[in-house]
Amino acid sequence: MPWKLTDGTLNIFTPLIGTWVAQSDSPKGPVMCTRVFTKTLNGQFIEVRTDWKFPHNSYQELGLIGLDENRFITFWTFDSDGNRAAGRWIKLKQRHPHAFGFEIEMSHGFTRQIYCPHAKTGFEWTVEMHAGNDWQQLLKHHYKPFDL
Repeated sequence: MPWKLTDGTLNIFTPLIGTWVAQSDSPKGPVMCTRVFTKTLNGQFIEVRTDWKFPHNSYQELGLIGLDENRFITFWTFDSDGNRAAGRWIKLKQRHPHAFGFEIEMSHGFTRQIYCPHAKTGFEWTVEMHAGNDWQQLLKHHYKPFDL
């Protein structure tokens, strides 16, 4: 997947446009997570619809990625449990030359979502929480293209 980090445009999300699926274990049992990235509102935003399917329940997220009033790439997310958050885009070249993410201030502290190209196919999505002077990994998924 050819990722290209450019500043100030939504073109960096082009490799993510489409439907992606990851399967993983969780404290609630096995989970299948589907992420759908689409351009919306005349290309001014990227819509991210996420569906988490657990053995006995599910959880949905609706996200929008776009430029805020100061022209910073920003992520706004709204969840089926009523929570919402916003975060700013960051480069994470220390992780991978093409890795990027969003730092989000939550009620329990700072978290970040990281998108990183996978060596073979798709991408890795990681969530970390700021703990002291370091980041602690909370979860990691390997997303692969969804094939009908």
